[in-house]
Amino acid sequence: MDVILSILISIINFFKANISWIKDIGMLIFAGVGTIVTVLAYRRARATILQPIRNEVIKKQSVLLSEVLNVCQSSLKNDLIFDYINLIRVNILKYLMEYGFVLNSHEDTCKKLDKCVDGFFYCGDSDIIDDVEIVPSFPTEISNSKNLVDEKKTKYEEANEGKIRIDKIYHTKEYSEYIDKIHSLSINPFMPKTIQKILEQLLLDIKRNLKDSMKPVLEEFFRIFINKYSEEKIPPKYSPNGVFNDFNHRRIHHTALLESLNKETRKYLRIDEPWE
Repeated sequence: MDVILSILISIINFFKANISWIKDIGMLIFAGVGTIVTVLAYRRARATILQPIRNEVIKKQSVLLSEVLNVCQSSLKNDLIFDYINLIRVNILKYLMEYGFVLNSHEDTCKKLDKCVDGFFYCGDSDIIDDVEIVPSFPTEISNSKNLVDEKKTKYEEANEGKIRIDKIYHTKEYSEYIDKIHSLSINPFMPKTIQKILEQLLLDIKRNLKDSMKPVLEEFFRIFINKYSEEKIPPKYSPNGVFNDFNHRRIHHTALLESLNKETRKYLRIDEPWE
């Protein structure tokens, strides 16, 4: 009994001697628990407040990603969706005209090209586009016509000496519309970054195809075409599909990148995850 009493007295004396720092520790524990509870309550309240905003973001992303899936599916079904083959055909006709050749049904062909062509991609070595004229305030038909004839003559003479000048790749409207759609998706602020990067790479590959593959293929085609014309004195027959085949062997194919884009988009939308 005396032992128990002695122990109790020792405990009481310990608390009396250390009551100040024990109280401080208790206050610290209480403050810590209170802080944790406050932070958790704030995070819960914040999530509740921001949930409507998050829901709107998800809705917008779902619409965008559905468009990306449509692009993937149509492109995977037909890799020519980028209108490469028509780019080849249009550029052959445009450059034949620039070299001074008269086409069959020339006026009708010119009208069709005007309706089909929608700008160009500059791929020349110079920073200045030689054959793009700055339109004056008061142009005259005589001076413009003379400049055009002189330019065609100069280009043909250069080509006859082996210097082929392909500094522009003309776009078709279908190509421009498709590229504009991919570009608008890639820069949309609601598009997830991982998918943005794939879209940017796709646009970069397409541009490389025009500059690094289509341009040299067209240069080689016109080098042979003009040599044959110089020897035979009549325009040689040619096949746009054959020119496209040469380009198709050299270009970057997009199947792997499109499959990666399709996979990443489906993953983000959780399309393949089972419903619980």
